[in-house]
Amino acid sequence: MHFLPNKLEGRTTKSAFVCLKSPDFAASARGTLHNSILENIKLIITNYELKENREFEIFERKDKADFFKYQQQEASQSSTSNMANVGQMFNQPGMINLITVLLQKW
Repeated sequence: MHFLPNKLEGRTTKSAFVCLKSPDFAASARGTLHNSILENIKLIITNYELKENREFEIFERKDKADFFKYQQQEASQSSTSNMANVGQMFNQPGMINLITVLLQKW
């Protein structure tokens, strides 16, 4: 077992590389052991990928998560500014009188 630094998350992770004799045996092991617990460690079983491909996939996931956070912030700021606009609208001279007249007609 190797201890590798996780560059994106800033923590050390344990990892092992295992080669199996046949693709069928590898698929069986992956199906059986993925997400199981061994000595208080969650096992994550995947196929081998080039380091560059893994790093790109991690980057993409982080980028999507950051974009989602950005959208949430924009939506929050947008609703806050909309409420401020409504508040300004009600502070216009004569607006309360107009609303009162309209409500009386109903």
